[in-house]
Amino acid sequence: MKKLQIVLIFSVLSACLFSQGDYKKAYFINNENEKIDCYIKDRDTRDNPTGFEYILEMASEKYAASISTVKEFQIGSAKKYIRFSGNIDRSAVLLDNVDENRNPVWSDELIYLKTLVEGEASLYVYQEGNLVRYFYRSGNSKLIEQLVFKHYRVAAWVMASNNYYQQQLFNNVRINKMDKKDYENLEYKESKLIKYFLNYNKSKGINSIQYKSLKDRESFNFKVVAGFSFAAAYKAENEVIDRELIFDPFFSFTIGLEGEYIIPFWKNRFSLFFNPALVYYRGEDEITRVFLTIENTYLYEINYTAIDIPFGLRYYVFTKNQSKAFIDLAFVTGLYLNSEITMNSSEYLNIQGGNNFRLGAGYSFGKHSLSLNFDYNKDLLGDYPTWNSSYNRLALVFKYQF
Repeated sequence: MKKLQIVLIFSVLSACLFSQGDYKKAYFINNENEKIDCYIKDRDTRDNPTGFEYILEMASEKYAASISTVKEFQIGSAKKYIRFSGNIDRSAVLLDNVDENRNPVWSDELIYLKTLVEGEASLYVYQEGNLVRYFYRSGNSKLIEQLVFKHYRVAAWVMASNNYYQQQLFNNVRINKMDKKDYENLEYKESKLIKYFLNYNKSKGINSIQYKSLKDRESFNFKVVAGFSFAAAYKAENEVIDRELIFDPFFSFTIGLEGEYIIPFWKNRFSLFFNPALVYYRGEDEITRVFLTIENTYLYEINYTAIDIPFGLRYYVFTKNQSKAFIDLAFVTGLYLNSEITMNSSEYLNIQGGNNFRLGAGYSFGKHSLSLNFDYNKDLLGDYPTWNSSYNRLALVFKYQF
């Protein structure tokens, strides 16, 4: 049953992942320079597209467009792609595969470039897997060319880089107040190049258009977490010695922290998180046994204190007014702090084992969020092969992002 639940949960999350893509108001320009208003399916993948799916009206017939028929398209106000025919350097970017050639290895291709900054000088990017290349256009020129940057090997374990992009910018997109040293310190990074092109256009008295997507949001979130939880009756049994312990349901408080990394594609709908938090459970079970007419009473007590450490995947559904609903699934491990079951105040069983899965759902509004988490089938006595137990807990937690 537990395996079936896990399979079903992962199936739901997988369906969310692979069904990504909303139709958004857009346009495209075809080879005849006709501008077609439409709705384009925004898949928000990291790689540059080679085509797209669109409809002319909502709930109407779907069409496919390719790079051979469309020279430009824009989705909402965040994404604009233009067709480029020319040279791109596809030299290896992973250090294990870098060659000894300092010069770019050009390939004449037809690709879509994503527009980052548009103005007197414009900046574009092409991404495919690990390959990231930046392109630019300056002045009234219609010519677009790649900003050249390449790692190459000069010895077995010695790397160098061709930073010709710095010379290109100095020659063709120069900001007068910057000297040669400033260009030598300019990094081949998206944030640095965007800032440079914005400053260049500003220095020319030209307004820039910067295309920002959901990826420009903060990638890391840190939250403080507090709430209360309800643990169902905890049952532990050992068929070998015919022993059964049942502890009452228990209400408790929990407090902790959460770190979250927003995955920078799929429209920021997925994140990875970890959430260390203090949890505890207390309970008693009094059992009377009779042996040869002698009656004995035993008091069993559980004192469970731990720092739960869930690692999981979260899926967001964005709503209005910057709020969003979410579901998440986590694998929970933990650190156990002097946790044990005692019999008449003497140690009986030591609690050291127990990993489990957690399913959660909630709602986030601004810096605040509220979620309901369900931990199920945690075996606190996993280190004892003859004991079986199941600890289930429901928690309502409040989170504040700082």
